[in-house]
This record gives sequence, C-alpha cells and structure tokens, in this order.
Amino acid sequence: MSKFDFITIWIIARNEGKAIWQTIKYLLEQIYSHDKFEIILVDGNSTDNTRQVAAEILSKWNVKYKILNEANFRSGYWFNFWPCFARNVIINNSSKQAKYIAWIDADCRADENWLLNLYKCIKKFKDNEKIVWVWWPRLVETNKVTKKELVLNYYFTSCIVSLGNPAFCSSWLDKCKNKICEMMSLAWYNSIYKKDIIQKYMYDEKLVVTDDVEINYRITKDGYKFVLCPDAKIYHREEESFCDFVRNMMRYWINIWNAIRKHKSFIRLYVPIAVWYFLYTISLPVLIYFSDKLSWNVYTPLIPYTILWILALAVFIENFRKTKSLWSLLVIPLVYFHLFVYWLGVMLNLLRIKWDFRK
Repeated sequence: MSKFDFITIWIIARNEGKAIWQTIKYLLEQIYSHDKFEIILVDGNSTDNTRQVAAEILSKWNVKYKILNEANFRSGYWFNFWPCFARNVIINNSSKQAKYIAWIDADCRADENWLLNLYKCIKKFKDNEKIVWVWWPRLVETNKVTKKELVLNYYFTSCIVSLGNPAFCSSWLDKCKNKICEMMSLAWYNSIYKKDIIQKYMYDEKLVVTDDVEINYRITKDGYKFVLCPDAKIYHREEESFCDFVRNMMRYWINIWNAIRKHKSFIRLYVPIAVWYFLYTISLPVLIYFSDKLSWNVYTPLIPYTILWILALAVFIENFRKTKSLWSLLVIPLVYFHLFVYWLGVMLNLLRIKWDFRK
C-alpha cells in the first residue's frame, strides 16, 4: 500500500480503561498498512488506567502512536475534560506526513476494513475542493452487551427521538450513498477528513464541550460538503447505565446551546420544544384551574401530554422491535425525563453554572 496516503487516527478519552483496549485492538487489526497510519490518543487526565492500558497494547505492535495527557497542554481551567481543546491538541500534534485525519470514539469497535473504506471513499473526490470529509452513522454495538444497555443505546439512536437525525438514523441515507449531500451537521465518530481544511477552522476552545455541532456549522456555512460512506462500519457502545445517558444528554444539550449563543442564526428544534414543555408543565395547574373561565374542557390542557404519551409509545414499539426485550418499557418514562434533562442543560448554560458531568 505504498501509494496510499498517511493517516492520523484520533481518539479522545477520559476514564475509558475498560473499553479502550478493545477500541485499539480493532484499530491494530485494520487491513490498511500499519506504516501508513498513526494513532493519537489524547486522554482527559483520567483517574483510572486509560493511558496505561493504551500504552501496553500499542507498545506491542509495530505502529506509530502518541499517548498525550490533555492536562499537560493546558493550565488554569476548572473543567476536568475539555473536548474542544483535546481535539485541537490532536490536530496540532498530527504527523506532518498525514493528509487525512480519521476519528473514532474511545468505546467503539471498528470493522477491519473501516479505515480502508473511508480512505477509498474520500479519494474518489480528491479533485473536488469542497468535499472536506466522508462519514457514516454509527451502528449500535450488540456484541457482549446486556439487554438494558442495548435498550439504552437503541433509544439514544432512535429515529423518532432524534427527529430523524442522520447521526443516528441511517435508513433514509441510503439514497445518498457515494453522493454529495448537504446537511446541517453530523457527528464525527466515524469519519475521515482533509487535514489541511480542518486546520483552517479548529475547535472553539472557549466553548469547552461544544465540538462537532459548532465547527460543522462554520464549515458548512463556507460551502463545504461531505460524502456518505456506508461501507465504513463502526459499532458504538456508549450508554452503559442510566447515569451515562444523563451525562451524554446534558453534554449534547450544552453543545447545542453553546452553538446557539455563539451563532444567532444557528437553530435546533429541540430548544423551543424542551423549554416550552417545561414552562407548560409549570403553568398546567393554572390552566386547569381556569378551564371553565376559558370555556375549555378540563382535559384540554392535557392534550400536549397525550401527544407525548403517543410519542413515547411509538418509541417503545421501535425499541422493542430492535431489542425484543421488555427492558424497552424503560424508554417510556425516559422520553419525559429526556425533555427535563434538555431543559436543565439550557438553564445551567443560561446561568453559567459550571458542572463537570464527566467526573
């Protein structure tokens, strides 16, 4: 594969000692020549053995690698893990040989052809200056996971809950295979992009946790596009517990709200829905009390909750069809709690409350 370009594979992690060995193991089994890629892990000052585990497995293979502690590159910040900064550390420390950077999360299992397929896909558009990255949604990890984990992960990637977000729902993307597509944003945990382009933008470190959402907005505003690569398969295991789900939802919501605050034209439907539902809940007793005076049926103010119940039921059916488990009943109250967590993320951000949800 001497004619193939050199690629940097990046990983950011914090307290992933239990999962990082598997992620790296599958990267080391890639059929892409080992002298044509490097692995850079930036660790968010973990309190477990993440760096040690990664070093132990990487040192046994003939592959270039770097294991960096994010804390050694910054000072004076309260946040234990600063993802925007960590990603910039990787970009700045990527080999000068690298023309592309591929991204995988610290809790993923990559197909052995993953890197090769991403590379082949982006090379098809090498003469198109506006193609900056190649991407495909993550697949849910079903190997050696409990039914409860499976339910949580399928809920997290629900087409209904995400309102068809292509980062999680790939069914309608089939028509875009190997074509140029325009979307507002995408998650980068299964992607490859041109290094020289991403170096022009970099992550906004002032936003702390806002990563792909905000930088995607800036890149696409300048006319850059991406190509879908369905052959690039990564199996993602993220939601191991209810607490993991809450942390991820809080992080996602803070991401969205930070982007809205920075870019006034940046809009996501989730914001008004979550805020409206919370305010409506607070005012519900008053609405019911004044139903007679407003010539309403006493049940009329409950209509939004009836709609939400129907939505929750649809999510349950979607989840049960995928998992075949009664654990899927968990998603019904989760739909309601989901809205509350989103609202809480908005409030914390508005009040500028510092909460390190990565502890």
